[in-house]
Amino acid sequence: MLGVVLIVAACIRLHDLGVPELQWDEHLALHRASLPVAEMLKSLNGQAASDVALDTSPPLHHLLIHCFRLLKDDDFTVRLPFVLFGLASLAMLFLVARRFFDEQAALCSALYGALLQFHVAYSRYMRWYVVFYTFSLLSLYCYKRLLDDRTWRSALGYGLATTLMLYSSYIAAPFVLAQALFTCCLCLPAVWRAADRPAALRLALVHGLGLCLAGLLYLPQVPGQFVAFHTFYQGGGHAFDPYRLGKAFREITLYFRDSDFTGTGIVALFMLLGAVWSLRNRRGRDLALLVLWCGLPTLAAFAVNVQTQVTAKYLVGLFFAVLLFAGAGSAALARWLLGRRLAPGSGRHAAACLALGFAGILWISGPNFQYEALYRGWHHNVQRWARYLLLHKEDVGYVMFEYNRPKKVVLTRELRDAYRYFGDVDARGYRKFYYVTQQGGFEPAGLVRVMDMPQEDETVLFSRGGVVSQAPLVVSPGPGGAPVYTDDFTTLRFYETVWQAHNVAPDYRLHALSLYSLDAPGQATWKLVAAPGATCRSVAVRFDAVMRAKIRVMRPEARLRLYAGQDPDRLALVEDIDYDRFVAADPGYGQAGATGESTLPVAANLAWADPGKPLYVRLEFLTGRYSAYIDLERLRFEAAGEPGDAAARTPLAVLDNIAANAALAPWTPDVAPLGPDVLHAFCAADARCPGRSGAAAWQPAADLARFRAAHPGLPPVAVVGGADGEPVFYLYDPRLADSTVALPDGRGEKVAVDAELPWTVRGLSFTGGVSRPVLRLGRESLPIPLAVPEGSLVTLNLGGEGLVSLSPLFTPEGFDLYNMVRRDNLNILRKSLTCLKDRPCLAEYVFASEIPIKGVRAMIHPVLQTDKPNYARVFYGVNDIDARKVFLDFSERGPLDVSSTYEGVVREVLFDKPVNILFVGCELSGPGASIRSDPKYPMRIEVLLDASALPAVSLGATPTTLRQDSQVGGAMRLWLSGEPLPVREAWATR
Repeated sequence: MLGVVLIVAACIRLHDLGVPELQWDEHLALHRASLPVAEMLKSLNGQAASDVALDTSPPLHHLLIHCFRLLKDDDFTVRLPFVLFGLASLAMLFLVARRFFDEQAALCSALYGALLQFHVAYSRYMRWYVVFYTFSLLSLYCYKRLLDDRTWRSALGYGLATTLMLYSSYIAAPFVLAQALFTCCLCLPAVWRAADRPAALRLALVHGLGLCLAGLLYLPQVPGQFVAFHTFYQGGGHAFDPYRLGKAFREITLYFRDSDFTGTGIVALFMLLGAVWSLRNRRGRDLALLVLWCGLPTLAAFAVNVQTQVTAKYLVGLFFAVLLFAGAGSAALARWLLGRRLAPGSGRHAAACLALGFAGILWISGPNFQYEALYRGWHHNVQRWARYLLLHKEDVGYVMFEYNRPKKVVLTRELRDAYRYFGDVDARGYRKFYYVTQQGGFEPAGLVRVMDMPQEDETVLFSRGGVVSQAPLVVSPGPGGAPVYTDDFTTLRFYETVWQAHNVAPDYRLHALSLYSLDAPGQATWKLVAAPGATCRSVAVRFDAVMRAKIRVMRPEARLRLYAGQDPDRLALVEDIDYDRFVAADPGYGQAGATGESTLPVAANLAWADPGKPLYVRLEFLTGRYSAYIDLERLRFEAAGEPGDAAARTPLAVLDNIAANAALAPWTPDVAPLGPDVLHAFCAADARCPGRSGAAAWQPAADLARFRAAHPGLPPVAVVGGADGEPVFYLYDPRLADSTVALPDGRGEKVAVDAELPWTVRGLSFTGGVSRPVLRLGRESLPIPLAVPEGSLVTLNLGGEGLVSLSPLFTPEGFDLYNMVRRDNLNILRKSLTCLKDRPCLAEYVFASEIPIKGVRAMIHPVLQTDKPNYARVFYGVNDIDARKVFLDFSERGPLDVSSTYEGVVREVLFDKPVNILFVGCELSGPGASIRSDPKYPMRIEVLLDASALPAVSLGATPTTLRQDSQVGGAMRLWLSGEPLPVREAWATR
């Protein structure tokens, strides 16, 4: 029977395990577990300044994730060990309950744990909870054996089990304390009764041996325990709150039923029956042990302040009490109901008691049987960000973040290798990027907003930008040591001027230069060269060093070092800034209880010994243990020397640097650029641009005016200023705001490619009201035999895969009734699609393609009234509009109306054989059912294509004409790529 219970539990927990996107805490654990084992252990034990600096758990569950990640790095696999430990915790629950009660009570407790949504949720959650459940129950089981046997072998088992419990979570301490107190209580009578002293002494020795073994094995992690204490724990605690305890009890027993406490009284009655059963069967000592072992950690959660609210997930003792006593109470109630109708002790009596006990468990578990919300997850926020970036990778190769932690930890996993990031500057050139922030966040000037994505708890903003390297930094000394370079890290100046950087980037939330990832050291190097005609003697460097995130008592190991010299491989150390420097400037920061941050102004004068050679300035960032790290604010270089006539020639030298780092080309009106990125340089005023400079050709101010008229509102990629700070040159990328080409049906557009010809197109994407378009690129033609609903985004890798993505909006201003192949009884109400009359309604779309269709996926956000059997369904049909196959059926019943608005419901189908005509639709049961779709909760229909038969096309001459012809005569916006697009990554991101 235990095997049956575990099979049922496994089925509930494994279903759609990889579907809900990882939550923030799971990303923390996964990021830490992705480090090499030695670094991971050092990081957790010493609380190193990591991207997940406040993940202060012992390393056991991180090691589990690390090992399973080696098998396969997907969401299902990294969550799998926690499902397995969830099952192991049920097996341990059975063993504990059997030892304290009997086998029938043990089976009832295991079944109750198997069915509880609370246990199911944490068995599917990539954190320490179920690992701790397993080993804390194992410790209790071994402790009970130790009490009964009092042998050295039982002490060894108890010591090992307690060690595993300690390595699972820092909340293990009160459980160990409860066991020690119980031993003390058992030994107490020996104080006045000599006859009890031998047994008490043996118990104390055996238990002490087990505790000593556990303590010795736990010694490597003791420093981590102290660091966690100083990081999280504060004086005092939470006042004991019966309501919060009752709310946690409700959450454990009902979980998603947030409205009231209905049903919790029955569970409490069952628990009382279990306690009474223990007393009546003369198991008072066992009952006392359970009460102490479950009660002391529950009270300790209120007594210790860990800077967070006391919630059910931290009241593990209460959770165990619910499982154990409710299971025993159900078995006791079954025996009382059965009475003496069957002979006690017979097989039929045992079977009947177990059946009635299971019935009692099923009864009190009733509110837990709606598991769909667990399979949907909470929010598809991060995956929505990732999908947008994957489906709109138009001439953009990088992603930049407002602040480098923590969104980078999350998004880099979802995007995989589709984009590069700004943690390293290993090659100078022009880099186009998406900038990701949230509403109200900081955004540097010069970016173009392309998308506002409202979500449940924030609005994510996407902007496009470009940055071109102007390095090396051209230095022209000014009178009185005027600054030749300043950066407050609110602009893109760092990326324009830095020569080399590793793991360092501006943090725009802090307005500081910071480590991009705190898991490794970083450095930034500037190469300074004298402007033509100038002579530099020295450079003064000024900045503010800021130490952040100091922990109480602990001495931070973070350092910031300044190096300089004219040989980049042998730079001399100029400044070494550590914690002592901050304390010397701010003695209060050195107090044991000090936390937070401190600022230290730094100034250094660097000799420029050989004016004919460059000067290199390097900043090195180091972290170490104990969380704190050092940022840099308000960097400033001031040069001293003779400027000569460099003031006039400095802008020309900077433009030469840009030309050496990026492609510059003349701008031609009415010709759309394709292929690799090129920049156009314009003179701000002809009088300020007296001559030409090598390859850095520019166009006159009159062309600048024409360019701006053709691209209104487009910001420049770079501005090169003169000695007076006024602009001399502007550099533009006409594709910065929009890389697509508008193609009306049947009319050609001139295009040009500044690349080695022939230029081969390997990927493309388009939108628009077109059907079966034919692209004509010069002399080559590419038929795309595909008809999709208007509003779809089509992405194709020629010779690879393709994806059609349709997100119909059910809002009055966004609803399109005419892109459906069939509709019936539809109504738009409160941003939702619902039925007009009291009968079913449907909306159906058609995807017709000679490109084979491999699969279909849908996400909906349904809302149902449960007063009658309402439903929301998504179906598909192959070739026949009436041949429906339902692959998503949302039809839950219960006392409350149900909604998946926040989570979304996702289902997909991969076809055994490719199809060419696919009908996809949704059906609602009536006005009591609706599907929401708006910018915040968009419905999605996606169709996966096999585009391997589509040939790549090449552009053999430039400029040339690009045009499209369509069966419906519509316009499209087309984007062409010389590289394959991340179609597979977009499909893998649900």
